Amino acid sequence: MDWSISWDESSLNAYKEVFRALCLIPILHYVIAFMVIWVVFLYNFLEFHFFQDFFSGFRGAPVALTFHPTSHIYHGVVSKCKILHGRYLATPWLSSPHFQTAFLNFFGNPPAFSYRRQLFHASDGGTIALDWLTSSDISRGAFEVNHTISKDDTTPLVVVIPGLTSDSTSSYIKHLAFGLATHGWNVVVSNHRGLGGVSITLIGEMYLAMSVCHAPRNKYAWMKTIVYWLKAEGFLYFLWKFSDVKSYLSDCFYNAGWTEDARVVIDYLHHQYPKAPLFAIGTSIGANILVKYLGEDREKVPVAGAVAICSPWDLLIGDRFICRRLLQKLYDRALTIGLQGYAKLGGIQSEVSGIVYLVTGFCSISFTLWSLTVPIIPVSGFFVGRMGHEPLYSRLANWEGIKKSRSIRDFDNFATCLVGKFETVDTYYRRSTSTPYVLNVSVPLLCISALDDPVCTREAIPWDECRANKNIVLATIKHGGHLAFFEGITGSRLWWVRATDEFLGVLHSSSHMHKKKTEITEQKESIESSIDQGPYVNIGEDGIMAAVGSTHAGNKSVEHFTGLGSIQDKTVLATEQTQQQTEAKSDVAGSGGEVSGECSSLQRIKCFDVIGASKRWLNHLLFRKNGKSVWLLVYIAIITSWPILGSALRIFSSKKKLRNLSAATSHRR
Repeated sequence: MDWSISWDESSLNAYKEVFRALCLIPILHYVIAFMVIWVVFLYNFLEFHFFQDFFSGFRGAPVALTFHPTSHIYHGVVSKCKILHGRYLATPWLSSPHFQTAFLNFFGNPPAFSYRRQLFHASDGGTIALDWLTSSDISRGAFEVNHTISKDDTTPLVVVIPGLTSDSTSSYIKHLAFGLATHGWNVVVSNHRGLGGVSITLIGEMYLAMSVCHAPRNKYAWMKTIVYWLKAEGFLYFLWKFSDVKSYLSDCFYNAGWTEDARVVIDYLHHQYPKAPLFAIGTSIGANILVKYLGEDREKVPVAGAVAICSPWDLLIGDRFICRRLLQKLYDRALTIGLQGYAKLGGIQSEVSGIVYLVTGFCSISFTLWSLTVPIIPVSGFFVGRMGHEPLYSRLANWEGIKKSRSIRDFDNFATCLVGKFETVDTYYRRSTSTPYVLNVSVPLLCISALDDPVCTREAIPWDECRANKNIVLATIKHGGHLAFFEGITGSRLWWVRATDEFLGVLHSSSHMHKKKTEITEQKESIESSIDQGPYVNIGEDGIMAAVGSTHAGNKSVEHFTGLGSIQDKTVLATEQTQQQTEAKSDVAGSGGEVSGECSSLQRIKCFDVIGASKRWLNHLLFRKNGKSVWLLVYIAIITSWPILGSALRIFSSKKKLRNLSAATSHRR
């Protein structure tokens, strides 16, 4: 018993001695020790590789290439690319995949330039914004609003498909577009539906009531009123009555497996510029869409070569990966917030682009003439505006579930699956995955992925499929993050942009470019796609519209006069020369590819054709500074209003005769 008590006392004394010894250590030493432990934890948690780079003499990591041993793409093209056979060294102060990815999204150091915007209307009514940057814009060192691309131009054309919730203003897209344009290529960024400042297009029936008040009351009042109305110099006010908004409304939203937009845009560009070699670049989700499209259409694609950057490859594996660790969950949450912002884009916003009316129905357009309201021209109109995403998602999906989503999987469950008619989320991921289509790709394809990508895991990379396809070369880098790959002390360059530019340049100068296979069987009738022609400023012969102003490095907005995506809609009258070009130009034909059953309708296509023709005719008639067109409308107004005016005069004269007759009768009496 005494032995146990003495043992307890001795152990207690030992603890006291240890405590006294710890108290003798200065507090500064504790702070330093805590900071060292914290730095080591963060170094491993954020996957830094600075010390690895330091001990390797900052030589960088080699690029690993995976390809078929007999691949003509490797031996004829990639073997001549010095960058792909070199090393990649990350910017020292960004030696972490998470730092690189965050820096790209929040800063990115993008070059400053402006795009030209072209609005492409798909056959289902959806609107796709095509943002152009030509080599001449960079070579001249100034932005020229009147510059257009000739149909016979042979300058290589590159189509860029951005990633999830990204558009042409994203930093990495601007790095890519500027790099390609600097080397003499024309670049067009095909923004996803609902992105790039362009929302879903709404075309509904409307009635426009126009009145002219305070008209001059003299014998020429009626003629002056018409002229005032035509020149928009009088006091006009418009009343829009939205009733019976009809079915010319696109219910199609893009998703990770939606290849139809890429197909129709690429086919349209190939049709517009048949002599220009066409290349395609996809980033992140855009890379998945591009590879899936190339595998679906195989040898029928008009693409000469392609590049896929940081593709997720297998969406099911990616879904499991992004929910695995704490940092991945943060990325998942950030992407979900972006998707929720995409779904919450405003409500109905009107945009009146001149007068676009069909002379088929009746509308109350009138002016005041001696206190009489006389209808001028009976017309029926189509209102061209923008439908926000929120009303559509509220109608087609589970809006409450979308607002409560905490992950991409939740958003896909409440939105994507319901809109795209997928049974489950896993079904959507399996059908949208591009891995099963890799073996079918017949176009020279370079795939670049980082093994430390915090968003798209290396586990989903189809190593065997890429090795089995002779048209594919897979380049994997140990570091780089997601779409970042910053290099240099200042971090002003992206390695994959230089590698892509070099690969496409060597491919273009080689004999290995893909040529579209000519079909022996009769091709299907191509579906007409309408390009919005006006009345925007400086619309060229190929439908390109100039963006006014310059975009600064810190400002991610594209300045243009379309009014789409901006708070205040702007309607700008085109010049006489522009209107003559618009009149002479025919509607642009869309692609001949198949359109999904739920999104295609021949009636809607005809509606777009009629609207385009009416726009050109009336814009030419109204906005040309030509007296003949004004007097032509005056003549139409007189002819259409004369019966009613004649009836009013007859009533007035009959009343006068009755008064004279009654006066004569009373005099006789």
